[in-house]
Amino acid sequence: MDKPIKKVAVVGRDADAWLAALILRLSFLKAENPIEIVLIELPSKLHPHEFYSVLPSHQVLHKVMGLRESVVFKTAGQCSLGQRFFNWSGESTSFFHGYDTHGVPVNNIEFLHYWVKARKHMQLELPLEDFSFVVEAAKQGKFPSLSDSAAQVSNATYGYHLNALPYISAIAKEAIGLGVVHKIGELKSLDQIDGNISCLHLSDGSQVQADLYIDASGEDAILISQLEAADNFESWGQWLPCDKKITASLPPLSPMPGFAQIVAFQQGWIGYFPLLNRTALTAIYSSEYATAEQIINKVNKVSKASLKAESVVQSTIKTGARKKSWIGNCVAIGESAASIEPLDATQLHILHLSMLFLRRLFPNSGDLKLEADLYNEKMQSHLTNIRDFLVAHYKLNQRHGEPLWDAQRNMQIPQSLEEKISLFSSRGMVAMCEDETFLEENWASILIGHGIMPETYDPLVEKVSRPDQVKHFQKILQYIAAEVAAMPSMQSHIEINTESSKSSIFS
Repeated sequence: MDKPIKKVAVVGRDADAWLAALILRLSFLKAENPIEIVLIELPSKLHPHEFYSVLPSHQVLHKVMGLRESVVFKTAGQCSLGQRFFNWSGESTSFFHGYDTHGVPVNNIEFLHYWVKARKHMQLELPLEDFSFVVEAAKQGKFPSLSDSAAQVSNATYGYHLNALPYISAIAKEAIGLGVVHKIGELKSLDQIDGNISCLHLSDGSQVQADLYIDASGEDAILISQLEAADNFESWGQWLPCDKKITASLPPLSPMPGFAQIVAFQQGWIGYFPLLNRTALTAIYSSEYATAEQIINKVNKVSKASLKAESVVQSTIKTGARKKSWIGNCVAIGESAASIEPLDATQLHILHLSMLFLRRLFPNSGDLKLEADLYNEKMQSHLTNIRDFLVAHYKLNQRHGEPLWDAQRNMQIPQSLEEKISLFSSRGMVAMCEDETFLEENWASILIGHGIMPETYDPLVEKVSRPDQVKHFQKILQYIAAEVAAMPSMQSHIEINTESSKSSIFS
């Protein structure tokens, strides 16, 4: 291939397909020679219970596309300041993973090290999360709007819980309005020439030819699977054992929290994700240890609900990632590139990464090999680090006497994760790799939350006397309390950002 890219065919469904098509259309809309974007929409797998729990990086994705935040609230979505984990370290235990730093550094030494010293030698009983603006805001139902001074010491931010069907409908409407060519159909077959796709044959007898093909078909991976070697997909099932998912809807919570609750139970975990018009519920479990009927009964008991088999949606999870997501002139994005359980709000994040690197490496001409090699390298690196973050929850669990959790606690984990845990256990440092999705504060939050108390801390902490350290802690807590008191409520933030009468979701 030595000609410029003039036409891109996106083949897929739901969020991956529509967001990819919109991003590509917006990226080249004002180019001197605009690229034609064709979306071949496969039958949707979305259902009314479906939702997406997404990281703060989704805010960045919206800004790249020029979307107003009102698109979230007008489609009954909600802000999420993080996740509260229950029962992962034993019954009746909890910790909050908020999207924020902890405390305020002193003498350029991270606050965490002062906290470790205070816990070990100064009888401090307050958890690390108490020194977070976001966690305190979440507990009080506030929106994390910081003053200029507080923004200098805190990374407070938020992700979203998205109401899948109406959210994607809004995205699709804008994509078509901006000129994305939309075809509804199913793939019958494809032609290849020298490892590249040359033509798609649809079930209605029509054909589609393009210069670049985007596989957004989810776990089906209907394009990339016909180009790859048999060993291109790496399973993560040995580290992430839950292979089944049940999704349902419960009434909205009142007052409505601005965070998710993730509750571990004997065979997996249950997640509660507040939306403006309902509470999305998902139960992730291992079919080796329970049947769907048993899980529904468990959900009803925990949630005080009366769900029946016919009122929930059941599906299979196959966790893992492709070693190469770009082969020839085909790029697998989102769930076609990797599939993971919806823990830690990682839904749609793989799509975000895919489109970030595709935009950066979008080919102008040539045989695509240089772009494909770099794309595959960066995606593999990012996906490995995301995998490690999720696996840490399972490895560090303290649910003793339960076969699933005992097996995961005793499992051999990837060396990259072993090194992170070992270094943090030793001296409270996070060995950050290149291409990390989760920051040091995120790692510290879950490692401390799961019960890892560093054996030592930075010796420079001793330069601050104990009385001065106590005063510093008191000032931080007072500062956080004052900031949170001045924050608007989450409800008022939502109301203000849904008042616009503009019909477009763009700024």
